[in-house]
Amino acid sequence: MGQSIKGQSELQRPQTTGQSHPAGIGAASINQTTQVWVTKWVDYSSKYGLGYLLSDMSAGVFFNDSTKVVAEPSGTQFYYYERKAISTNEKQDVLSQYSFSNYPKELQKKVTLLQHFKSYLEQNYDPAEKEQLIQRNKLNKAN
Repeated sequence: MGQSIKGQSELQRPQTTGQSHPAGIGAASINQTTQVWVTKWVDYSSKYGLGYLLSDMSAGVFFNDSTKVVAEPSGTQFYYYERKAISTNEKQDVLSQYSFSNYPKELQKKVTLLQHFKSYLEQNYDPAEKEQLIQRNKLNKAN
């Protein structure tokens, strides 16, 4: 599927609530920020996009059509980001939250690709390294 590479990029990821809203808009929809970073990624942009695994064991894909899908570490739900026009010359990311057991049929291919990317990136994880990330995330959440 491509070559995975370890990365050290660090980012702030909002913890969101709600069903669908403009990404990053509204204090009620973003209640805290957790530090996460990219631990592995695979570039398959020649066909689909860029898949990545984050330090909290969530996974995501940035698709070539500029949509994004991010799976929660629990594996029960995911977030879908889609660029939508808000005026004739301005677009904004709109966030929708779904469970893996109930999502729109038109997202089937993207959900399947997300699951394949995640599986591929996790298969070569050293168990000790994975446990170390889990412990670091527990400490991060406590602070």
